[in-house]
Amino acid sequence: MMIQKIRSFEKYESFIGELARDPLYSDPHFTFDKENLYSSLERQDEFTFAVLENEEPQGIFVWLVLTNDQYIEMIIGFTKKEAFSEMLSYMERKYQGFNMDFVFNPLNPAISRTLKMKGAAFDPEQQKMMQNGIVPSVSTDQIEILSEKWTKQYCDLHNKDTYWTAERILSDKNNFRVLLAVKEGLVQGYLDITCGHEENERYATRMVEVFCDKSVRSVKEEGFNFVTEACVPSVQEINREPEFSAEIISKTEFEEVYNSKKYKGHIEFPK
Repeated sequence: MMIQKIRSFEKYESFIGELARDPLYSDPHFTFDKENLYSSLERQDEFTFAVLENEEPQGIFVWLVLTNDQYIEMIIGFTKKEAFSEMLSYMERKYQGFNMDFVFNPLNPAISRTLKMKGAAFDPEQQKMMQNGIVPSVSTDQIEILSEKWTKQYCDLHNKDTYWTAERILSDKNNFRVLLAVKEGLVQGYLDITCGHEENERYATRMVEVFCDKSVRSVKEEGFNFVTEACVPSVQEINREPEFSAEIISKTEFEEVYNSKKYKGHIEFPK
C-alpha cells in the first residue's frame, strides 16, 4: 500500500460517499460536520492522507498534529481493510513518542481491532445528544460555575490522562465553561462544556422584562425558537460591565416571575 498526502478530494468522493453511508464504516466527525474533512486542507496543524492500493483508495485520514505538545488526534478515519494499520504505522514512525487520541466509529472492525492489538485504552462509547424538550425541574443549589475559589480542587479532581487537562481548559476560557458539583465545601464532580461554537452557544428561549415599577412583561417571539438574536453571555462576562449586575436564579424563581404580573423577588433595581 502507498500513503500520500491529499491536496484535493475530487477523485475520492465515491469512496468517501460509500463509507459515509455504511453504518459499519461511517465516521462520527464527518457525520457531525462534513467540513471536518473538507476544510482540513485549509487548517493549520492538520494533515490529510490517502492510503492507496493499485491506485485505488483504501483509506482517507485526517490527523491533527500538535508538535509542541507531542500530541496527535485522528479527526477522520475512513477505512474498511488494512489501510488503518498501514496509516498508524506511518504515524508512529514519523512521530515517535507522541500521544495519540482516536475518535472513531466503534463498529468499525478495521480500526477497533488494530487499536486493541496495539494495547490502546478505550473510553466508554460517547454519543452526541441534544435536549429538545422541557428542562426538568431539578435543584441546582449545589452547582457552581468554576471560580478561583474552586480552582485547586477542580485541578486536583480532573482527569489527568487526557489532552484537555484542567490546565489546558483554564488557559482556553473563551472556548470552555466549567460547572462544578459542590457539597459541604468540597468539589464532588465537574462538567467541562465547550462553547464559542454556534451550536453550543446559549440563546434565550424565554425571557422576562421587569420594569422599575416591578411590572412584568413576558417576551415571546412567535415562530422562532429563540427570543434573542445573539447568544447570552455568561454571568462573569456580564458582570465585567459596571452598568450591569447578573446572578443565577433557580428555574422555580424564573417560572414564578414569568407567570406573574408583578416582580416580588429579591433583586434590587439600581437607584
